Parts: sequence; C-alpha cells; structure tokens
Amino acid sequence: MECRTLLFMRRASAVLLSCLLSTPVADASATSIGPMTLAIPTSWAPRPGATPTVASYTLPGGTPAQQAIVALSAAPDAGAGPAAGHQMLWNAIVQLTGRPQQQRSGQLGRFVWTEMRVSNMQTSRDEWHRLYSTTHDGVLAAVAIVANAEPAFVAAVSAVEPVLAAAGFGAGSVTVAAAPSVGTPGRAAATPPTARPADDVAIVEAHVHVDIRSISTTSGVLTDHVLFFANGIVAREGVINGPRECYALVDVRQLAKLPFNYGRWREDKAAGTVQILWQEGPAWTLRREAAGLSLGGKRLLPLRPLDGLRLDGVFEYRPVGDPPSRLELRSDGRFDAVNLRERMGCPMQAPPGALAGGGRYEIRKWTLFLRFADGRVTALPLHVHADETLERIGKFWLNGHDFVRLR
Repeated sequence: MECRTLLFMRRASAVLLSCLLSTPVADASATSIGPMTLAIPTSWAPRPGATPTVASYTLPGGTPAQQAIVALSAAPDAGAGPAAGHQMLWNAIVQLTGRPQQQRSGQLGRFVWTEMRVSNMQTSRDEWHRLYSTTHDGVLAAVAIVANAEPAFVAAVSAVEPVLAAAGFGAGSVTVAAAPSVGTPGRAAATPPTARPADDVAIVEAHVHVDIRSISTTSGVLTDHVLFFANGIVAREGVINGPRECYALVDVRQLAKLPFNYGRWREDKAAGTVQILWQEGPAWTLRREAAGLSLGGKRLLPLRPLDGLRLDGVFEYRPVGDPPSRLELRSDGRFDAVNLRERMGCPMQAPPGALAGGGRYEIRKWTLFLRFADGRVTALPLHVHADETLERIGKFWLNGHDFVRLR
C-alpha cells in the first residue's frame, strides 16, 4: 500500500481518537464519504473538521463518563484489497492506542469488522473500538466506533449497524434509505412484531459457525449464526453475545431489507452436501453429518431452540452509572418490566411498543415478545448461552445486554 494511503489512514484514526470532547455543531442527514453514502440520523451530532473523505459524529444520550464517537473515512486501497486494507487500518488504530486486551472480528453484510477493548497507552483509560470496512472501485471505506464505556459501546453498535445495512455505493446510482427518527433503534420493521412468517420463509435449521483465525500478532474468533429458510434462502449474522436482530421478524421474501449477509442454499441428499452461494464472500460446501453440518472438517454447532420457553425469576441488567433494567418473567407466561432501554430492541422494529409495564410474553425464534396489557408489543433479540440449563436460567442477553438472575 502507498505511503500516502497509510498516512491518510493514520490521520483518519487520529481524528477519531482525538475528538471525544468537542462541541456538536449541527444536524445531519445523507452523507457521502468517498464512494459510500449513509443516511445519518439527525440525532447524531457532527463534529468539526469534516472533509469529503473524513467525518465524525457524537452519538446521542451520552455523558462525559459514557460517550461514543463514530468516524467515517475513505482512502485509496492502492491495490491492497479489502482484507489487507482493513488490517492496515486496524493496525494503525492499535498503534495509536495500545495492544488489545480482547479482540474479535466478524462480518456485517459487505462490511468486515474488528473490535477490541484496550487500555489507551496515552490516557491509561479503557476504551472500546470497532472498525467496519469495505471496498468499492479501489477505495477503502471505513466506519469506526470508539467509546469510553462498555454500555456506550453496545449502544453505538446497535445504532450504527442499521445505518451500514442501508449504505449506498457508487456515484449516480445511490439510493439512500430514510434516516431513523430520533430515539429509534433502527429502521422500520420488515414484518409487524405480532406476525408469524409464512411457512415458505420459516427457519428450518439454525447453526453456529465458529472460525478461529490468526490476525497479525493477535487471534480473532468469528462467530456467526447461520439460519436456513424453507424457501432456499440462508442468512448469516456475526454475533458476540447473541443476536442483534429479532430472527422471528426476518422476512427473506424482502431480500433488500435483510440487515445481514445472505445467500441461497441447495442440498444434495445423495452426496450428503449442502451448497451455499453467499451474496458476499466465498461459497460454502457443507457436509451433512447425522443431524449436523460441518465446513472444512469443522462441525457447526446447533443453535439451541428456545421456542415456547418459560422462565420463572427476576432478572436485572446493571449498567455503570445508570439505573438498572429489571424484567420479571413468570412460568405462567406473565411478565413485569421496569426501565428497559430502546437499544435492547430489534433494529428491524420501529421504536419498541413499550419499555415498562406488565402483560404476557412469548419466546419464539430467539426473539422475546412482550405483549403489554394495553396492546403494545416489544420484540427483543434473546440469547441464552449453551451452558445454561433451560429449567433454571441464571443469565440471558437482550441485544447484548446481560440480565442476571436476582431470585
């Protein structure tokens, strides 16, 4: 890669890391950085110093103790390709901050991402970083998140990913989706929260694919949920602590609205193989082994069904510096919720129907539906670790927020 490209990437990284405390200036909407056009929510406050190839924003709802910044940049990849360009930009961020304490990688549609927790060697304070990048016509487009607290980081990821899912690329043919309104966790629902998908788009199999790779001097673990639908579509979401989308709301008849990578699958029962042609990335040839699947000799893990699960207990999410969120789930299907947060919901759903109150709940397709007594419905992506005993779950996650049993 050319030296000028590397210097530009370092400058873009420096812009991101040096702007934690500047003052917001104005609202924003559709924004183009290089070949990439994003529908920036008007609640994101632009920061000074924007150029045609660098921009940054302060996300709403933060405090000096819990703040997140999003930076956008574009630079020629000088023939390096998407993987090498992503790694070089990531290395520049690491050089400016310090060696990661924790690091993970994954994929969101056409974007590759890497994240880390690090103790900044310049400030001696903990930071959380995530870098998304993709290439278009020889240009590396990148979106970076930096936060000074984990709750702010989780909220930032939930806010940024719907924007990236609607990104446009190229001049003259870009169609930009409308920006989400202030306070929403993402774009409007593809399927009403109370609807059940038709039989032809039902999930017929679900697996967990874990890929351990060597990334420079550190190691990365990529974890995907792989969902097979009856109509021949397969979807793949990169996850950390469970899904960020409500799988029960996914309608694969509307492929343009899918928030993650997808493809088409076809099983050859005589050969014992399943072929997948992904929209982004190389094709897969899976081998059927009893009730499971393997890829390259590595077995995919089953994604344990949770349909019809009933819990009986009081669970609480405790963020640092903010009031806790509490959810009481009873074995008779009733619930009481206190101080849930919008970012716990599904980006596919409009603002959650309600964040506090009581009613009845249902668990279906790794989605927790809260049907409040006044008729409002809130859908939340649910994750229960495979080590948990379903008869008495001690901890679960709602869109990455960990709820721990109190009693």
